[in-house]
Amino acid sequence: MVARSAVVLLALVAAVAAVPASLDPIISKLDPEGLRYGYLRDDEGTPHLVDSWIKASDLRNMARYNPDTDNEYHLYTRSNPLIRQQQALKSNDAVYTEVIHTNIGNIGVEAPCGDVDFYPNGGINMPGCATAVCDHYRSYFYMGESLATGGFVGTQCASLEEAKAGTCSQAGRLNMGGILPKTGSTGIYYVRTNASPPFSQ
Repeated sequence: MVARSAVVLLALVAAVAAVPASLDPIISKLDPEGLRYGYLRDDEGTPHLVDSWIKASDLRNMARYNPDTDNEYHLYTRSNPLIRQQQALKSNDAVYTEVIHTNIGNIGVEAPCGDVDFYPNGGINMPGCATAVCDHYRSYFYMGESLATGGFVGTQCASLEEAKAGTCSQAGRLNMGGILPKTGSTGIYYVRTNASPPFSQ
């Protein structure tokens, strides 16, 4: 049985390796309901937008994977009152760090921790959500929509309290999310969203 599985796997890898680079069919989706794109860092620490769907080329790369030399660890954490932890995300973690706060004081972190911190709808009680989990996951949907459309214009705030209250009136405007980093930008921003897609107003 094991030998047969190994033969099938090798045949699949060989077939995939023969697929021309111009043809890179999607084999599987890691999360059929989730977002397709995310950011990962290369060996030099440069962030890259990556496709989370498994393609034929990914199977080729898996066949060449060496766990002794190819491991990279990506840590995505949340504020958990049951576990004592230092804040995982800081502005100096990257050349540019942008944070979308959608569930402050519950599952999400309240304090500003990036170069730029966006507080959609004050950072809590997202329109269209009835639970804290829904609020928390809205950040993924907002990021995904921003990658596709570039929408979401934030208004700069003088303080976190202004962002939470939605009373920001500074002159600064900045797009939330999107493909290109806004290196050199700093501050706290408030964004109002819709209850359903398109979320950007």
